Amino acid sequence: MKRIFILIFLTASLFANELFEDIVKNMLERKFLQTYPSMEIENIDIKSASSINKKFSTFKVVKLSITKDNLRRNRGSVLVTLKKGNKRRNFYFRYNINATIALYKTTIPIKTGREITPDLVSLQRVKFKTLYDTPIKNKDFYKYIAKTNIKEDSVLSLRVLKKLTDIKRNDIVTAIIKEGGVTLSFSAKALGEGNIGDIIKIRRDHKKIFKAKIVSKNSVEVLD
Repeated sequence: MKRIFILIFLTASLFANELFEDIVKNMLERKFLQTYPSMEIENIDIKSASSINKKFSTFKVVKLSITKDNLRRNRGSVLVTLKKGNKRRNFYFRYNINATIALYKTTIPIKTGREITPDLVSLQRVKFKTLYDTPIKNKDFYKYIAKTNIKEDSVLSLRVLKKLTDIKRNDIVTAIIKEGGVTLSFSAKALGEGNIGDIIKIRRDHKKIFKAKIVSKNSVEVLD
């Protein structure tokens, strides 16, 4: 009789585990596809880190939490919240994803300071393992330059790039001063870099320094 009870208990627990594992698998798949739209998932293995008691079989999965670091890996763990009425319980599930992802890889060496354009890369499908850095997307072209020399056949990531700014250090800009209804302008050298809306310092005639707000790609408005 005792053996029958144990068998029934183990069978019920196994059923609860498998039920939740299927739900967690679907939720995790959606999470990865939202993060990486180009990902193609062949299969996902899900296992509860501990046996889920039969009494939780009537609970519902209400939340799946995964860290940013784990979203960059093909294997790791997620925290799953079960709920029934006012009762909540958390369980960890381990996962292993077999998938590929489309990434931009350089087709030639890229020198420091070169603007990143589509002709420098090719979109290649690779095995998804660990993405140590954030890969670039299609929207990132023409917005970055190489921060360092980049070798050929490298996965292009934001870590090795620098945001392309509207005004660079040492650029000659038109500085505008507004006083009442009068507007004056003069040429000045940018002492910093930034994008429209940023505040930088400029120098006029190699002497006086002003603070100025960037208003376009070649002009600033003096603030003091």
